[in-house]
Amino acid sequence: MNDPSALRHPPAPLSGSVPVLEEFLDNASLRGEQTVALARFIFASLGLVRTLLFGGWEGLVSGSPKYFTLTGGLLLGLAWAAWVLVFLRPGRKLRRALAASVVIDAVVLLAVGLSIAAWPSPTYPGLLRITESGLFLLAMASPGLRLSPRVAASGALLVALVQVVLFVVDFHLIPERITYGPSEFLMWFALNLGSFAFGWAIAANARRLVFKGAEAALSAERARQRLGLYVSEEVAREALESDVLEIGGGGLRVAVLFSDLRDFTRYCEGMPPEQLVAELNEYLDTMVRMVRDHGGVVDKFIGDAIMAVFGIPNEHQDSAQRAIDCAAAMQKALAELNERRAARGRPALRHGIGVHFGEAVAGNIGNSERLQYTVVGSVVNLASRLETATKTLRVPVVVSAATAASARANDPSLALRSLGHIEVRGHEGPVEVFTLDQSAKSPPGAAPQALSRASSAR
Repeated sequence: MNDPSALRHPPAPLSGSVPVLEEFLDNASLRGEQTVALARFIFASLGLVRTLLFGGWEGLVSGSPKYFTLTGGLLLGLAWAAWVLVFLRPGRKLRRALAASVVIDAVVLLAVGLSIAAWPSPTYPGLLRITESGLFLLAMASPGLRLSPRVAASGALLVALVQVVLFVVDFHLIPERITYGPSEFLMWFALNLGSFAFGWAIAANARRLVFKGAEAALSAERARQRLGLYVSEEVAREALESDVLEIGGGGLRVAVLFSDLRDFTRYCEGMPPEQLVAELNEYLDTMVRMVRDHGGVVDKFIGDAIMAVFGIPNEHQDSAQRAIDCAAAMQKALAELNERRAARGRPALRHGIGVHFGEAVAGNIGNSERLQYTVVGSVVNLASRLETATKTLRVPVVVSAATAASARANDPSLALRSLGHIEVRGHEGPVEVFTLDQSAKSPPGAAPQALSRASSAR
């Protein structure tokens, strides 16, 4: 367990979250619509160039309705394609734009078709026998790129209606030339049906794949969040992004902070379990927030004690200063917590904090069946001893000389007061220690700076 507050306020379930899935779908639909718009832009541009080079300019000057119809339709398609490519974004406008696109495509096709069928050339053989009829098949299939079966069906219906209108024009204006046989109509029907089915399949399958991809992404995020309840989010992210998790680790210069509540065991005697858990979690919630705000990682909880590490999984130049600033912030947060407890008639809590900076081994410790990302080494042991030393020294925070030196390298004005040298069990030679200078005002002000450093490092 990493963060007690997460147990009271667990992350909202992500899998099956409709708004998130809709956002995935909207983004995929937008890319599909932009693909269609790019194709529309290219076809309309080439059509305009061809029209103007081969008689279209003279026709426009002379007021020919054929060229006005053709040019107007191509300009409409060109303008709409440009708007989609430049301005269209996901959201409510996207769905209206998808519907508008199929209508505009149908209008453009109708304009192109009418310019051919309503003012036929002497050699015009009919709609089914011209090269431009291939545009109708493309228009039948292209709505599928928008990932909406409804849009695909609507687009296909409009394209079919446009072709019916053009057939009527064909038979009305040049009935003597229209000699379609049953095989030609059958081929026309089969090609259109096949194009529609192809577009529908693209829409349905792509939509299904998008939803599956979104579900997979949401499931992975949910797993990361839930894993973050048991280990730190930084360690969880590192584990999830690693291809292979191996036993072992590497050397890092880290700052280790131990905090432990004073006389909490005696205070809890006879207390109902529910109240015990609630009071302990309230304390841990407050302290863990301070650790995270200063860029630290909660390595573990040991009863009412906290072990936090600054400088993992990636080493920071200012890890020692972060740890000292965090200790000052924890003191301030405890004072505020005690004010709230006093208002409820609860006694004040006290804790001791020890901080040491040095070389440690950070990595995956355990065996092939169970691993724990943690830090080991003398830096951990000494930090724990310094926390214990707060009892005999009668100060709330004890910081090693190594921690003070590293922190002052980043901030020479750091307010610390020397407590002299002490003997530490398990450590060779006396250790010079410091505590927060309560007469100075810099520690409380240092916390926002540390928060800024923590944010920039994440």
